[in-house]
Amino acid sequence: MPKKIDLNAPHMLAANLECKFGTGSQVDFMLAGKLLLSDDKSVLPALARFDGPTAPITVLEYMQQLGGDLTLWRMRLMKWVACGLLQPSEGTQLAVAGADNSYDGIGGVLSCLNDRTRTLAALEGIARTVRKGDNVVDIGTGSGILAFAALRAGATHVYAIEPSPAASLAQALAEENGLANRLTVLRAYSSDIELPVKCDVMISELVSQDPFSEDMLGVTADARARLLKPEARIVPAQLTVYAQLVSTPEHFQGHEWPTAEKIGQWHKDFGFSFNAVAELATKTRKLRDRQRAGQGELIRPKRAADLRAYSEAVPVANIDFAHDDLKPTGEQHWTANLTATASAAEAAILTFYELDYGGGSLYCNGPSATIGATMRNPRLFTDKKPLTLEAGQVVPITFSRKGKASTLRVTEPG
Repeated sequence: MPKKIDLNAPHMLAANLECKFGTGSQVDFMLAGKLLLSDDKSVLPALARFDGPTAPITVLEYMQQLGGDLTLWRMRLMKWVACGLLQPSEGTQLAVAGADNSYDGIGGVLSCLNDRTRTLAALEGIARTVRKGDNVVDIGTGSGILAFAALRAGATHVYAIEPSPAASLAQALAEENGLANRLTVLRAYSSDIELPVKCDVMISELVSQDPFSEDMLGVTADARARLLKPEARIVPAQLTVYAQLVSTPEHFQGHEWPTAEKIGQWHKDFGFSFNAVAELATKTRKLRDRQRAGQGELIRPKRAADLRAYSEAVPVANIDFAHDDLKPTGEQHWTANLTATASAAEAAILTFYELDYGGGSLYCNGPSATIGATMRNPRLFTDKKPLTLEAGQVVPITFSRKGKASTLRVTEPG
């Protein structure tokens, strides 16, 4: 009997997975010498999302940005799970076979380069922050583009740290651009590195969909203690998380949620009963709402911009990476009040963030983000039961961080 495939359960890439690149665009995924699946190289950025426990259903939003039909992407996900390429909550990062095929971590590299708005903001911030003669450390260098920008701004030397095989790409690009004599690529985790000098500037690209999931706080705290001068500058300099009351999406994968009126119209038009559609849609919606009530559901800025705003966007948490007492372990809680500007039978809470890269260079992944320009998505939360609003109602919320994950909840009835 075929195993049940649950796209809502956390999955990871299979341990000791290998991919072998053939001619053209084909890539073969191997496990213990056995061919699991052949696919196209274009799927690698999506697969890179599974280097940690991830619900496949949440990757669909990202897959849509890669192009293609959403139904076909869903079928592809199911095939990955069915063949063992993705396994429930187990596995390690994709290991790539072949000396000349260092594509491990390529998803993060492509994400950075394709995210034009954020990368340009980072480059501008680096140009305004790095001074002639500075020594710089770039943690999570990826392609090396931010390290190259620091050298262009006048840095004497940059130490570019990258734990994945993408480090070889950074080295190759440094040589290609004539920068290798002022850049040292170190393939390791920053916590395992000792530098020959204390650096004047730290650059990082460690703020993802959940701003804490890549351990920006832990990495920065360690760097401040061991790798940086006491008054070192950090890019990005600050993170601010915002929350806003919004309408709930009325669409599921591009289709409207079926209302009683719509189902009645189908019955009238086609002569059959469709009540089971309503029951299935209700179960699906409840499942998505439970997901939003936990760590939130990723939603593209374009879709977020289509939601009706029921409050102003309010800053909930602010972190100054260079000066705050960072607390990478344990828990942190921030509170805020959202005031409803209109009544609503059902509402949700949208969270997004703004990064200050220094010198007034800002990046925001909220509804105001340029459509299609960013690949870091805001998150949508609902409470355990539908959130109803009256105009003027105050909704107290608590935004919490535990380790490398953040959650949001309504503190009490407004």
